[in-house]
Amino acid sequence: MTFGQSLTIDVSTGEEDKLMSVEYMEIFVRDLIQRIRMQIHQIEGKDAILCDKWGDGVLFGVSCCVLINTSNVSFHTTMRTADSEPSLYLDVFSCSSFQTDEVIEVIKYYFEDMVVKRTVMIDRF
Repeated sequence: MTFGQSLTIDVSTGEEDKLMSVEYMEIFVRDLIQRIRMQIHQIEGKDAILCDKWGDGVLFGVSCCVLINTSNVSFHTTMRTADSEPSLYLDVFSCSSFQTDEVIEVIKYYFEDMVVKRTVMIDRF
């Protein structure tokens, strides 16, 4: 019996404008949570979600953390650099079960031009 699942997915995409949009990325993460049959935790009647831009003028992106009733979903995006394509680094941890393929399907829906660089699923005991 597992206590939960922890999924890490690293994705590169040419769709930098989507990765750099706080609004687009919040829509993405809300849909992802719904499609894997999870619920966003409520704090004082409001969704426990924080998405915002980060950066120092040279390197920037969007970060997001969402408390779900069974744990959390978080991501970090980065822009194109000399060494890498625009990327999405996504972590999903839940005490409820979900499938890696379901998560990848949602990513493909929002980022048509995407390549999965790495996927790691850990069952927590």
